[in-house]
Amino acid sequence: ESYNHYGVHEDIFQDGVTIPAFQQAISQNSHIFQGKVVLEVCSGLGLCSLFAAKAGARKVIAIEAHSELAEVSREIARRNG
Repeated sequence: ESYNHYGVHEDIFQDGVTIPAFQQAISQNSHIFQGKVVLEVCSGLGLCSLFAAKAGARKVIAIEAHSELAEVSREIARRNG
């Protein structure tokens, strides 16, 4: 239940470590993602999905059960193409 509010994810954004680590791990292994279908379950704000798309995934599916987070995630994806 504690991850169902975007405020918890704000802390992750601000820690300066977690998001860059995910981004680096995906970008440095882009060969794994290129042309693949990626499924992110419990996607939160969908950042790893965006990183996978940028790494060349053919299709990315992000699943988030909490409607508030899913709506914010959709807006983030829309704004980032």
